[in-house]
Amino acid sequence: MSYRIHEISRVVRELQHPKSRAEEIRDELMPDVDLDESQLELFAQYVTALEGIGVNLQDERLRDTINAYPDNMEAAIQAVLKYAQILKQKHQDFQDQYHVTNCLAKALREGWKPH
Repeated sequence: MSYRIHEISRVVRELQHPKSRAEEIRDELMPDVDLDESQLELFAQYVTALEGIGVNLQDERLRDTINAYPDNMEAAIQAVLKYAQILKQKHQDFQDQYHVTNCLAKALREGWKPH
Protein backbone atom coordinates (compact mmCIF):
# COMPACT_ATOMS: atom_id res chain seq x y z
CA MET A 1 0.00 0.00 0.00
CA SER A 2 1.46 3.35 -0.97
CA TYR A 3 0.78 6.67 0.70
CA ARG A 4 1.22 10.10 -0.74
CA ILE A 5 3.27 12.49 1.35
CA HIS A 6 0.58 15.24 1.25
CA GLU A 7 -2.01 12.78 2.60
CA ILE A 8 0.29 11.79 5.46
CA SER A 9 1.03 15.44 6.16
CA ARG A 10 -2.70 16.31 6.22
CA VAL A 11 -3.47 13.47 8.64
CA VAL A 12 -0.62 14.48 10.96
CA ARG A 13 -1.81 18.13 10.93
CA GLU A 14 -5.35 17.07 11.74
CA LEU A 15 -4.14 14.93 14.62
CA GLN A 16 -1.99 17.73 16.03
CA HIS A 17 -4.62 20.45 15.48
CA PRO A 18 -8.10 18.96 15.41
CA LYS A 19 -10.77 21.00 13.65
CA SER A 20 -13.27 22.95 15.67
CA ARG A 21 -16.96 22.15 15.27
CA ALA A 22 -17.33 25.33 13.22
CA GLU A 23 -14.52 24.32 10.85
CA GLU A 24 -16.09 20.88 10.43
CA ILE A 25 -19.43 22.46 9.57
CA ARG A 26 -17.82 24.78 7.05
CA ASP A 27 -15.81 22.01 5.44
CA GLU A 28 -18.53 19.35 5.41
CA LEU A 29 -21.82 21.23 5.10
CA MET A 30 -21.15 24.71 3.80
CA PRO A 31 -17.75 25.04 2.11
CA ASP A 32 -18.83 28.05 0.04
CA VAL A 33 -20.10 30.11 3.00
CA ASP A 34 -17.72 32.96 3.69
CA LEU A 35 -18.10 33.69 7.40
CA ASP A 36 -15.33 34.80 9.71
CA GLU A 37 -14.36 32.51 12.57
CA SER A 38 -16.63 34.14 15.18
CA GLN A 39 -19.63 34.10 12.83
CA LEU A 40 -18.91 30.48 11.97
CA GLU A 41 -18.70 29.54 15.66
CA LEU A 42 -22.01 31.31 16.25
CA PHE A 43 -23.65 29.53 13.34
CA ALA A 44 -22.29 26.19 14.57
CA GLN A 45 -24.25 26.62 17.81
CA TYR A 46 -27.51 26.52 15.85
CA VAL A 47 -26.82 23.85 13.21
CA THR A 48 -28.48 21.02 15.12
CA ALA A 49 -31.58 23.10 15.88
CA LEU A 50 -31.83 24.29 12.27
CA GLU A 51 -31.50 20.77 10.92
CA GLY A 52 -34.06 19.67 13.52
CA ILE A 53 -36.72 21.98 12.09
CA GLY A 54 -35.84 20.92 8.56
CA VAL A 55 -33.57 23.67 7.21
CA ASN A 56 -31.63 22.47 4.18
CA LEU A 57 -28.10 23.74 4.80
CA GLN A 58 -27.11 22.55 1.32
CA ASP A 59 -29.49 25.04 -0.33
CA GLU A 60 -27.48 27.34 -2.59
CA ARG A 61 -29.83 30.31 -2.18
CA LEU A 62 -29.61 30.03 1.60
CA ARG A 63 -25.81 29.98 1.43
CA ASP A 64 -25.80 33.04 -0.82
CA THR A 65 -28.11 34.82 1.62
CA ILE A 66 -25.91 33.91 4.61
CA ASN A 67 -22.91 35.34 2.74
CA ALA A 68 -24.81 38.53 1.90
CA TYR A 69 -26.40 39.10 5.35
CA PRO A 70 -24.09 37.71 8.04
CA ASP A 71 -24.60 40.58 10.50
CA ASN A 72 -28.18 39.64 11.43
CA MET A 73 -27.53 35.91 11.47
CA GLU A 74 -28.11 35.10 15.14
CA ALA A 75 -31.27 37.20 15.46
CA ALA A 76 -32.69 35.76 12.24
CA ILE A 77 -31.95 32.19 13.31
CA GLN A 78 -33.51 32.79 16.73
CA ALA A 79 -36.60 34.33 15.09
CA VAL A 80 -37.09 31.33 12.81
CA LEU A 81 -36.57 28.89 15.68
CA LYS A 82 -39.12 30.84 17.73
CA TYR A 83 -41.54 30.76 14.79
CA ALA A 84 -41.07 26.99 14.53
CA GLN A 85 -41.81 26.69 18.25
CA ILE A 86 -45.01 28.73 17.87
CA LEU A 87 -46.11 26.57 14.95
CA LYS A 88 -45.47 23.45 17.01
CA GLN A 89 -47.54 24.82 19.91
CA LYS A 90 -50.39 25.31 17.43
CA HIS A 91 -49.90 21.73 16.20
CA GLN A 92 -48.71 23.03 12.86
CA ASP A 93 -45.45 22.72 11.02
CA PHE A 94 -43.59 24.19 8.09
CA GLN A 95 -44.95 22.88 4.79
CA ASP A 96 -41.64 21.27 3.82
CA GLN A 97 -37.89 21.82 3.93
CA TYR A 98 -38.13 24.43 1.16
CA HIS A 99 -40.59 26.45 3.23
CA VAL A 100 -38.43 26.49 6.36
CA THR A 101 -35.22 27.09 4.37
CA ASN A 102 -36.81 29.99 2.49
CA CYS A 103 -38.17 31.33 5.77
CA LEU A 104 -34.64 31.49 7.19
CA ALA A 105 -33.34 33.18 4.05
CA LYS A 106 -36.15 35.74 4.27
CA ALA A 107 -35.42 36.33 7.97
CA LEU A 108 -31.77 37.03 7.12
CA ARG A 109 -32.66 39.41 4.28
CA GLU A 110 -35.35 41.28 6.21
CA GLY A 111 -33.54 41.46 9.54
CA TRP A 112 -36.07 39.52 11.61
CA LYS A 113 -35.67 39.71 15.37
CA PRO A 114 -37.04 37.17 17.86
CA HIS A 115 -40.05 38.28 19.92
